[in-house]
Amino acid sequence: MRVCARRFGGRLASIHSAGTNAALQLQARLNTKSGFVWIGAVTKPWRRTVQCHWVDRSPWDFHNWQLRHPLCTGRFCTTLCTADGRWRSQGCKVKLPFICEC
Repeated sequence: MRVCARRFGGRLASIHSAGTNAALQLQARLNTKSGFVWIGAVTKPWRRTVQCHWVDRSPWDFHNWQLRHPLCTGRFCTTLCTADGRWRSQGCKVKLPFICEC
């Protein structure tokens, strides 16, 4: 994920509306054969619940989690599914395409 900063001077995308989520889903589906792409959400357990934040520290004002997500068993990064636009928790070291914003 550091490639966003190193190569493009940006960071993983934060998503703040259903419209932006749908637009990024469509772009990801058109530009990659992967079923999932990284977005800039990170989750971690906190007092029997899950704490979510964007890597750019913007407000957490929208989410589109798949049923039974986010996972609350550890720290996870987040993928956007190119088929349905839902978000899923994923181990942060998995190699996937990503959406970078500048």
